[in-house]
Amino acid sequence: TIDYAKSNNLWIDDFYTLGSTQLIGGHENTLILDNQKLVVYKSNNLMNTKNRVSLLLQKIEIHNKLFPETKYDLVGFTGLDNGELRPPHLEIIFKQDYIPNLQKASFDEIKVYMESLGFKQVTIESYRNNDYVVFDLYPRNVLKDENGIIYVVNTEIIWLNELN
Repeated sequence: TIDYAKSNNLWIDDFYTLGSTQLIGGHENTLILDNQKLVVYKSNNLMNTKNRVSLLLQKIEIHNKLFPETKYDLVGFTGLDNGELRPPHLEIIFKQDYIPNLQKASFDEIKVYMESLGFKQVTIESYRNNDYVVFDLYPRNVLKDENGIIYVVNTEIIWLNELN
């Protein structure tokens, strides 16, 4: 994968050159903000997909379908080539538009929003419909603007067909 990324101009040696302001990420994403382009770059370490690139790409596709206002675009790859004797450390870089002045949505606001999309609440942070379970919907991952418009910026998704 590293060779493919390098030969197709998808390799980024230094993730931090993409922006100027490091943001607080989760255990699976490192975040950097490009203040001029108003873009957040996310370097995903594949921790939540058991190092399966295809599974992460599938989850991103579903996120983009469910939450198009915060869609992810693939930028490329970064990581470390550990030589022939050890597997490489590979991360996938995505970008999302940055919307300034957002604040955390409340659990009640998240519930109303997810129910408006046809989901039923399972736990305080997870919702389900016939096709997906969407979870990790904590206020840190679901933001709102001054007009109350909700933006799901980060979530975990299980495609129920994947479980069968």
